[in-house]
Amino acid sequence: VTYYFGAKLQISDSPLQCLRFRSGPVYNFFRRGHFEPRNPVVIMRKQICSVRILAIFFFVANPFTSNSGRGQNQDNNPPLAITVQLPTLGVSIDAAGVLTTSVYADPDGQLIRDRLESVRRELTPQLQTKSRLRKVSLRRLEQAISESVEAGHELSDELKSIAGLTRIEFVFILPDQNDIVLAGPAEPWIQNLAGHAVGIHSGEPTLLLDDLIVAIRTFASTRPLNSWVACSIDPTAEGLAGLQDFQQRLPDQVAELSRNEAALQLAGDLRNSLGMADVKVYGVDPRSHAAHVMIEADYRMKMMAVGLELPPVRMTTFIGALKGAPRHLQRWWLTPNYKCLIQSDDGLSVRLIGRGVQLQTENIDVGQRARVVQQPNKPSRAARMYAASFTKNYEQLSALSPVYAQLRNLIDLLVAAAWIRKIDGYKQANWRPEIILDESKYAVSRLPGIKHAQCVANAVWKQNILVLPAGGGVSILASDALQKQNLGQDPDGAVLKLADSITIPQAESWWWD
Repeated sequence: VTYYFGAKLQISDSPLQCLRFRSGPVYNFFRRGHFEPRNPVVIMRKQICSVRILAIFFFVANPFTSNSGRGQNQDNNPPLAITVQLPTLGVSIDAAGVLTTSVYADPDGQLIRDRLESVRRELTPQLQTKSRLRKVSLRRLEQAISESVEAGHELSDELKSIAGLTRIEFVFILPDQNDIVLAGPAEPWIQNLAGHAVGIHSGEPTLLLDDLIVAIRTFASTRPLNSWVACSIDPTAEGLAGLQDFQQRLPDQVAELSRNEAALQLAGDLRNSLGMADVKVYGVDPRSHAAHVMIEADYRMKMMAVGLELPPVRMTTFIGALKGAPRHLQRWWLTPNYKCLIQSDDGLSVRLIGRGVQLQTENIDVGQRARVVQQPNKPSRAARMYAASFTKNYEQLSALSPVYAQLRNLIDLLVAAAWIRKIDGYKQANWRPEIILDESKYAVSRLPGIKHAQCVANAVWKQNILVLPAGGGVSILASDALQKQNLGQDPDGAVLKLADSITIPQAESWWWD
């Protein structure tokens, strides 16, 4: 979720006219808030080549401000929260839970070749083959987990990567066979340089057992069906005070020859003023892999928006589409594409379709006491172009940046788990998960929690406008996908026919092709 506000200074056509603040919500904020505009300064035109400076700051607000109106806190105007940016190549977390940059390199490719050779040695021949539709029995999967835990063994890579599934495409409730089956494409996998398990053919990450367990626990019978999963970055009081001081110290003008030097200086000053931000996760444990995926995916989306990371595909970014000063503040947030399910006529099977993830945007303004106020008018053209382009290219982005595919997979798993819960699928299958629901028996919250992150600033000149962005939010309400208007029909009965054709093999394997 993103916000920005700015102060705009403009010199008139007359060489000796004063710089002046334009009227509007930004000016009103300066008047009513803690900031005071500078006194007008008389400047000769020959002294300044850049006639306009626009300082833009991106904020992440607590996702309670979502358009859906669900999951909102008691305060209709939650406080502003500043977000941070994800580095281009990856992140690491130290013992104190501080997010830092990580760079992964394999210049001669030897590390990847060694890992490919390991795949050939360690994976069974069947797992080394690509499968159009691999099936996984949840009942037998839990049994395999239980056997490993009771024996004191670490779970195998086969279990951790759910037999190489790269997507969940179908969920089948099979009452006659007392089981629930997941199905989707699969392939052999390898650990890439950033530590993600990715398919060696497509490069897309595999589903992870930990994410599946998080999804099932999120929609356990003891939790509400409208459970909400999200992340946000909140500023500290010191950071907000530093931001106020920084805004007061912005220069009135920048000489043409000093453009680049000034941009670097202001970006550094902004970063130092903001300091460390607090990272918050809602609905899942912040020490889970699912939480890490949401935070990283959000960072990377914001980095592309503001020009800190080049998109891996040809697409429109906010900075690229921006032509002039926006009239309103802007907000972006990642949500599921809720029209993602086709349900069989008997209501016991679903197929997940579509991109799975979409980027949304809206206008907001900053009201009194630095509170966010939603605006009903259409978002800026640049913001809408970026949101549309990001959504349209999501599949291509996922193929080249694994974190986006991981977010899509997490959303698919949450939607599938919510659907199973809604139709009481465990009761219909005459099976209840046990160890999958018990953190004390199998822990998935074992990663370092991301507690703080250093704000990162960029500086980009757009003609005579200087943009200083620092940029996050993900909001997932999986139960929205289960509403009647979002459930697609299965007119030719293909999903039902596929469900009827599934027979769990007699062998004890928990997966099969």
